[in-house]
Amino acid sequence: MKRIAFITSSEDPQLTSDDRLTIPAFEKMGISVAPLVWDQPHEFNFDAYVFRSCWNYHRKYNEFSMWLRSLENLKAPIMNSLASAHWNIDKIYLLELSKKGAPVPRTTILSASNTNEEILESIKSFNSDIVIKPTVSLNGHDTFHMTPAQIPDSIMHVQNLLKATSVIIQDYIPEVKTVGEISLMFIEGKFSHAIRKLAAPGEFRIHSEYGGTRESFEPSLDIIEAAGQIVAMYPEDLLSVRVDFIETASGPQLVELEILDPMLFFQFSKDAIDRFVTAVSRRL
Repeated sequence: MKRIAFITSSEDPQLTSDDRLTIPAFEKMGISVAPLVWDQPHEFNFDAYVFRSCWNYHRKYNEFSMWLRSLENLKAPIMNSLASAHWNIDKIYLLELSKKGAPVPRTTILSASNTNEEILESIKSFNSDIVIKPTVSLNGHDTFHMTPAQIPDSIMHVQNLLKATSVIIQDYIPEVKTVGEISLMFIEGKFSHAIRKLAAPGEFRIHSEYGGTRESFEPSLDIIEAAGQIVAMYPEDLLSVRVDFIETASGPQLVELEILDPMLFFQFSKDAIDRFVTAVSRRL
């Protein structure tokens, strides 16, 4: 029986409940699945490695980056690749996608080398509501919605974040509070299924940590096509990827292209489990 590792973190040492849904289907294919907790002692003795839920790397970025480099000499397949992991972990990739034509909200990246004057000018240049967060971040952690009247507070948030990481500033998309965020899952480049994430009343972050909810969603063909075009912008045959959109009157706006270890919301699609398991087995 082949053994594959689902790479996870000490926050989900037995894997997420969503990922555990795939285990019976893997077993039917003669494949056993076990967690590999990246930030706990472990051995590399598997036939393949699949990134699934390393969801504390934003708090242990340097350690995680070093750990990724430790995988470079493994002979077994790694899904998705280490190159894609390094590219996707920092949201600066959104600038690259924007240059390729992806509908990314207006975006500025600031680093510790920027002066206070440059920070002020960057914030003032938006002249609208903005979102401030680290370029390496997850689950709405250290994410702030600020108005033009809150420039002093905006500067303070940026300065505090820059002590540890670069910072991304983007236009705030108000539709996130009304229509939510759409997540479209792709397996081996083909659309699989989608869900909608909705924010709790009075909240703009759609994450469950802030009361956000999830529901099944049937996207239009136009939305699926737009998401597929973004997936195709990354030059690699990916096992799985998730495109996060916010729909606006002027079209979908790209929030994230999740390649490293996207939650794939298997609970909303049994067919997706079969597609994922089959795709993994083909790559062994």
